[in-house]
Amino acid sequence: MLKVIRAGLCSSIQDGGRQHVAQFGVCRAGVLDCNAAALANCALQNAETEACLEIMQGAFEIECLANCWVCVTGQQLTLTLSPCDTQSNHYINEPIHAGWPIQLHKGQRLSIIPCADTGTAYLAVAGGFDVPVLLGSKSTDLGAQFGGFHGRTLQSGDTLALLTPSRQQQAFLQQRYGNVHTLTGIHQPPPSAVLRALPGPEEDTFSASTCDVFWQQPWQISPASNRMGCRLHRNTKETNLNNDDALAIDSDNNNAMLNSHAIVPGTVQLPANGEPIVLLADAQTTGGYPRIACVIQADLWQLAQLPSHARITFKRCTRAEAWQALKKQRALIYRAQRAILHDPAISTHNA
Repeated sequence: MLKVIRAGLCSSIQDGGRQHVAQFGVCRAGVLDCNAAALANCALQNAETEACLEIMQGAFEIECLANCWVCVTGQQLTLTLSPCDTQSNHYINEPIHAGWPIQLHKGQRLSIIPCADTGTAYLAVAGGFDVPVLLGSKSTDLGAQFGGFHGRTLQSGDTLALLTPSRQQQAFLQQRYGNVHTLTGIHQPPPSAVLRALPGPEEDTFSASTCDVFWQQPWQISPASNRMGCRLHRNTKETNLNNDDALAIDSDNNNAMLNSHAIVPGTVQLPANGEPIVLLADAQTTGGYPRIACVIQADLWQLAQLPSHARITFKRCTRAEAWQALKKQRALIYRAQRAILHDPAISTHNA
């Protein structure tokens, strides 16, 4: 079992999300960065879509109430491991790295501190978290308040029950990792500020000038972003965007009258204020804003790892390129799985 000491601002249990439920008005939920979550699970020999802790916005700390194996992944994280009460000094004064499985002993506390404004961390445990499976998933739907841990974000004092890993899994972890915890382990490639996207169903309803602004100008991630969507701002003082361009976008949107239509994570909506919203895992299933583009699945994870206020651009791509990018992403996970079995000094850069 794990006890939450510091919960951060938005930490929840998430897995691969709910599939085939959009027709009932239920959002997908699930992890924002499927790569980081999959790599943490793979390192522990879990199924890659097993539920893990998604940690956003702020420091997170847990206390181990019974020995277990964990793995933390993400970008630019500082991990510290300390004893509690009479617990012997396991791992004290030695570096603890993200991406490397470690065995927590009863009484130890693990702190996860993101550097500055960086993105989302994932904590997986061998065997997984013991929470109910609802509509085929353990994920927390924060809007509808069900799934995960009582349908809400974690709070200080919460106690999380764990599933027992198989004997084979425990033997593998002990043999492969043992008490070695100084290697750097699994590392994701850093996120890119260029997001590939397909043209949306309503792109042709916008003027050429509006489309040029959308595809060619940089956009800044707003701190108002959350699991439902990544809100983007434009800064006319720092870009080539002028008032005429801004008015063109606003005018186009004010004239657009749309019935509700289906939307999915990755959809880029362009409201009347001319500032795009990239929908994420907790997005609703229908909407009425024009869909100017859709970020491809292989690039959507990067919005979970880019820092707040980062500037991004959209790059038009084809369906064939989107499929190829997804295949490349899947190959990265496969290579990591193979490397875990044969080489404990793992990096997705050279796996």
